[in-house]
Amino acid sequence: MPDLMQTEGVKVVDLMEDYPAEKALTENTVIHQFNGKSIEDFEDFMNESKKINPGDEVTLNTSEGSVTLIAAENPEDESKGYLGVYLTENIVYTGLGGEDVVSALGFSANTLFWVFFFNFNIALVNWVTLLPFDGGRMYKEVLDLLNLGEKNYERVFWGTQTMIGLLFFVNVLPLFESLIGFMLNLSPL
Repeated sequence: MPDLMQTEGVKVVDLMEDYPAEKALTENTVIHQFNGKSIEDFEDFMNESKKINPGDEVTLNTSEGSVTLIAAENPEDESKGYLGVYLTENIVYTGLGGEDVVSALGFSANTLFWVFFFNFNIALVNWVTLLPFDGGRMYKEVLDLLNLGEKNYERVFWGTQTMIGLLFFVNVLPLFESLIGFMLNLSPL
């Protein structure tokens, strides 16, 4: 299942006065590349910005086009380069098909999918022929109508309950495997 939230670059939140970014960038600009290196999240940006020195030429590919800056001195460490930009991760919300849910069509499609998903699964669980559910009560009534006799009735009823319980367990087992793998960092969920 695809992620419903993905980071795609970093977004400019604010610019420091008298620093290179103030002249070249605007707020809400999304930075996708730093000196040709792809920027997916804040950590990528920080790793690339640590490599620059004062006076270095920095090329940023942004949502507004390509921009070239000359790095200034970092106010906390003059040996390091500095652009003077405040950033946050650019989070894109997507539906299950990867479509942008911010658009009206994406939002409608995503909403309809979830309504269908929950409606179908609630109905499916309700039909299960286990006793606590409606399906179990209906199944018991059908067996009563067949006049199987007490011994056969018990065998058929509990045999069916056991098979459905095992089927449910077998279908839920991969979920537990994924959950344990996620908790042990063996595989992504």
